[in-house]
Amino acid sequence: MATPELRIDKANFIAFDTETTGLYPVSARLVEIGATRYTAGGDEIAVFEQLIDPESDIPPEAQQVNHITDQMVRGQPTVEAVMPRFIDFLGSPDTVLVAQNAPFDVGFIGVDLIRLGLTFPTHLIFDTKLLAQAVMPLLPSYSLVNLATMLGISMGQKHRALADARLTRDVFLTLLEKAPNVKTIADLGNLTKPIVFESSRSIYEAKPPVGFEDLAAAIRDRHRIVMVYEGGTKGEEPREITPRAILGYGGTVYLAAFCHTDAREKVYRLDRIKSYHLAPRSR
Repeated sequence: MATPELRIDKANFIAFDTETTGLYPVSARLVEIGATRYTAGGDEIAVFEQLIDPESDIPPEAQQVNHITDQMVRGQPTVEAVMPRFIDFLGSPDTVLVAQNAPFDVGFIGVDLIRLGLTFPTHLIFDTKLLAQAVMPLLPSYSLVNLATMLGISMGQKHRALADARLTRDVFLTLLEKAPNVKTIADLGNLTKPIVFESSRSIYEAKPPVGFEDLAAAIRDRHRIVMVYEGGTKGEEPREITPRAILGYGGTVYLAAFCHTDAREKVYRLDRIKSYHLAPRSR
């Protein structure tokens, strides 16, 4: 990660944003990631922009916000292909990351990193919302749009990942102009505490509760299970899945898995799994 003595004017930054199918990363999925790599002077070095097939329908209320439709994401890469590319784009850990309301985006990225078995990047992540609260206290709203308006920053296409990442970049750099004493990463950290992917996750890898001990071995051995699930679209029809990870979030434990019945990644509440057993291994 970036060292405390790294000067702001010598650092490289990446502002990033995500669009999703909903608000909660256990049950919702990513549909787009956008990011811009830039210097402290505002020069754009490179961009990352990718729609993601969530392998499920995008709810109408999400489409109304991000204007991403089912037709737009069909045939796009899935998160399994996109996430390693995005992590590569982040590059060296001394690159400083910036996001608006960072825990939201980090939560979605974090759950996919867990589910895919990928290592958490160690980059420092600064939240423009918290930075604005420190630099401009008592504003009525700290939304990205309101901050841009208050700072006199022109806005392009709203609620698409790359456009919002670029707007986040512009907000961040303008806020730094209002904090002339911030010369180093340490100074920035004194103004607003950064987070990292590992420590910021409200979603965590959980131990299997009593009665689900066999799931740990199935996850480790990539062994399929057959389960009966209550409350899903298939009713109580047995379905065959390959469990990926046991996740805790908001006091509830979930199972992330690949559903062979629907041929896509899904998340199930453990307390709704009525029964399960290991599937016979194919010869």
